[in-house]
Amino acid sequence: MSDKRKPDETIPKDGTGRPPGKPFQWVEAFLEALRKNANVSESCRAVDVNRMTVYEHRKRDPEFAKRWADAIEEAVDELELKAWQRAKVGRKVPVYHQGIKTAEHLEVDNGLLKFLLKAYRPDKFKERQHITGGLGVLTGEIPAERLKGMSDEDLRRIAGEGVAVEDDPGGDE
Repeated sequence: MSDKRKPDETIPKDGTGRPPGKPFQWVEAFLEALRKNANVSESCRAVDVNRMTVYEHRKRDPEFAKRWADAIEEAVDELELKAWQRAKVGRKVPVYHQGIKTAEHLEVDNGLLKFLLKAYRPDKFKERQHITGGLGVLTGEIPAERLKGMSDEDLRRIAGEGVAVEDDPGGDE
């Protein structure tokens, strides 16, 4: 979907990002929308301003750029809080019997819980694959990326020695 609004031509070319003595009227409403959704396009639509205008304004006005980053952080903090709540407390899910809602129960999102644990305690909850060999004793860890460049002979040797292999395909942080 193309943005048919025209860029705001009131942005001065002197690098300040503000017309003399007149602040942009859309700034506060844009930042408020950005705090709620962390989405630039949606925030622009909410205040009827062209995306290029807000990006140009951010480039020219360091204070606006800082407030933009703060708004995104607030939105993400809110999202993180909701994730914690859904993982710990759950969400209400309706129960139907013969097409009629008869009750509700709380459904905890175990996948989200696992994701949060991996994010906040990666040393304890990161995924691992273990290669055991010989007596089945683990003698160390080798990151999966390092294994990709090894020869078949080296891999057989490692498997024979029983070395743990770290598997982190998604780089969970």
